[in-house]
Amino acid sequence: MSRTSVGEVYLHGTLHIYIDSASDLPNMDWTWFNSRNRTDGFVMVKIVPLDMTLAETKIVNDSLNPVWNEDFTLQVCHPVKSIRLLVADGDYFRTENIGYVDINAKDLLEGRKIDDWYDIVGIKDGKPQGSLNFKMWFTPHDEISERFLTEKAYFDIRKSNTLRLYQNANTPNLPIFQGVTNPDDSEYEPTRCWRDMYEAISNAKKIIYIAGWSVWADLCMLRGDEDPSKKSHLGELLTRKAEEEGMKVNIMIWDNHFSDFSLTSGLLETHDEETEQYFENTKVKVALVRVIQAKNKMLKIKDQIMPAIYTHHQKFVLVDSETENSDDRHLVAFLGGIDLAKGRYETPEYKLFDLSEHGEIDFYQNCATGATAQTGPRQPWHDIHCRVEGPITKDILHNFESRWQKQAEDKIGCLYRWEDNEIIDLDYVPSNSGHDNDLFDMQLYRSISSDTCTFDKSISNRLSTKLGCEVDNSIMRAYVHLIRQAKNFIYIENQYFLGSAYSWADNFEVPAKHTIPNEIAYKIVQAIQKGERFRAYIVIPLYPEGDPSSSVSQEILNWQFSTMKSMYQTIGKALKKAGSDAHPKDYLLFFSPCKTESEEQRDENLEMPNEKTAAFKACQSLRHPIYVHSKMMIVDDDFIILGSANINHRSMAGSRDTEIAVGATQPSYQASKDETPRGAIHTFRLALWSNHLGGFREEFRDPVSQECLDLVRNITEDYQQFYASGDKQFSLVHLLPYPIDVNQDGSVDHTPGWEKFPDWEGTNASVLGKGPRTGLPNFSNYITS
Repeated sequence: MSRTSVGEVYLHGTLHIYIDSASDLPNMDWTWFNSRNRTDGFVMVKIVPLDMTLAETKIVNDSLNPVWNEDFTLQVCHPVKSIRLLVADGDYFRTENIGYVDINAKDLLEGRKIDDWYDIVGIKDGKPQGSLNFKMWFTPHDEISERFLTEKAYFDIRKSNTLRLYQNANTPNLPIFQGVTNPDDSEYEPTRCWRDMYEAISNAKKIIYIAGWSVWADLCMLRGDEDPSKKSHLGELLTRKAEEEGMKVNIMIWDNHFSDFSLTSGLLETHDEETEQYFENTKVKVALVRVIQAKNKMLKIKDQIMPAIYTHHQKFVLVDSETENSDDRHLVAFLGGIDLAKGRYETPEYKLFDLSEHGEIDFYQNCATGATAQTGPRQPWHDIHCRVEGPITKDILHNFESRWQKQAEDKIGCLYRWEDNEIIDLDYVPSNSGHDNDLFDMQLYRSISSDTCTFDKSISNRLSTKLGCEVDNSIMRAYVHLIRQAKNFIYIENQYFLGSAYSWADNFEVPAKHTIPNEIAYKIVQAIQKGERFRAYIVIPLYPEGDPSSSVSQEILNWQFSTMKSMYQTIGKALKKAGSDAHPKDYLLFFSPCKTESEEQRDENLEMPNEKTAAFKACQSLRHPIYVHSKMMIVDDDFIILGSANINHRSMAGSRDTEIAVGATQPSYQASKDETPRGAIHTFRLALWSNHLGGFREEFRDPVSQECLDLVRNITEDYQQFYASGDKQFSLVHLLPYPIDVNQDGSVDHTPGWEKFPDWEGTNASVLGKGPRTGLPNFSNYITS
């Protein structure tokens, strides 16, 4: 039975809860030898019957009348019988439940506002165990009309910014982009991320602030004839700026737990220890920082686990830049999914065996064992990034400094002294700069907690809390809010797509509870109920980075399959109830990019790898999946959100990985139910689709149309057959349907002939994945880049 059928009502909207205090709790801690101990009370907000925890208050130690005074604003998309406030005693080694208060979900759905003292029903005997004072009310999703996430967001909307969007580290002007036009109908000119970033760093005069999952000092940002003398070598460039020009150059990198004990490149090749050593005797300041949870007697085990499995994942560069017609300077930032790391240089050509732009030191392959710079193939990498300037950069600056102040206390004096600043204009507003950059409204979002950054106490009411720790989970809330506001279509590219585990048919205890997949499914259900069209196009990797037959990859694939299966079943049931003859894939489609090449494209000087390796099979078939590392969603060509956050719980929770993202829209180009806006976001999506689908087609302009849907299906399904055939031919098309077969009723299985991934026959590389034998999640799958 589907987990979504067990509730009496479906709560879809925002649940508001204020938990004030409790009185007359029983003493759970008294012993004859320590009579001064008292109950250490806290409250968990749970959904019944799912037994799923939505929020937890702080622990008030040794009090029978604790005061919490905590607000929670919770996005819900769940089957619910009641909302349970479970009062518990938190001790060193266990949590002991005291009792609960249940609020009927039907009352909330009908608009009842809860505001009173309620008896706490005892767990053991059903007798009162004191009382609880709280407020609770519910706002349905269709009553929330804000165009941006303004409710309790830490950062405000910033108007009048510019935005430049990038696909991959470098995008030459290739024939596939012919026909893509800017908002003023001029010809689209591809953007070049690392060239722009190199020029911005080179031209900076005062500050260079960099944050990354990995920052590799030996990275060269320019290639070939543009950089014959290696002037773009990142380590040398930053050292010159700090040593010769006296700039403030500060780098904050995730301190990879596995880089210790002289493993300086790290188990995950983050090179964090190497980078610290490279700059050790220079004026460049490097802070290696870990995700460390504040000490709490309930969380001592987590205190040890957190630094090993969770990461600082933000990726941005912030520099000062010249201002036209003024001696003042202003801030410019680059932000998104592209790390300044080994193996991240890529173009939309995704070359497998032409390694001329990728020297031996830069060669990267983590999917096909046995591959080297002498054999190939390299691992193709697809990613999204952006450049912003305007008022939004002040928030990015605040984010960097608040993290540095919390986790690099011994280096606080290395920050730029803004009180002495007479040059950098922090309130700079750019002028309208032309066809592809009519000014944007923007908002900065994060996943981060008070354990690893300082928050402004004057706006702390905009934050959530978890066991007393302040949490900014605005990335997750922004995704949910924008999905709810979507009118016509959603386009997602992400490294992962798993969540809403509470709705899975099995494995529903998996710690992936965020609502994003369910929000998309129920957006589609609403369209079905109204007899309207809606499309969700989602691009993900064919399999996680690494060996797809490994237990880690199989677990992730299994969770991802469970997510898709749940979504399609929800859609299938809605179609049946509506009496529609439409198919679930008329609404929801998953894709993966893969590359094929011909014999002529393989450098004749390359050697063949060992026959027993995955690289050998790839060299025989001349094909390889393109690894999607993007973290982006486009809604109606009206809104875009992009950054470092994956669609999994570790990125979205706010209390796990540290993430950053920016949302943007152009007020000059707004969507309606009948029309797709034709602004810069529209242009960028067309460029992405032209890259993936072998060139521009006019039908791509309207993703909700039947003509566009049919064309995308035909192109990708033809390419799937071509890719699986093993023909050693080059193709401009890169995108194929994700290899699952969806039936009319929403049931899902693997595509016929795709039980295993191509080139992985004879292994355990099941397309549908397999859960852990122990029933417990494998911690290895929690490490992301």
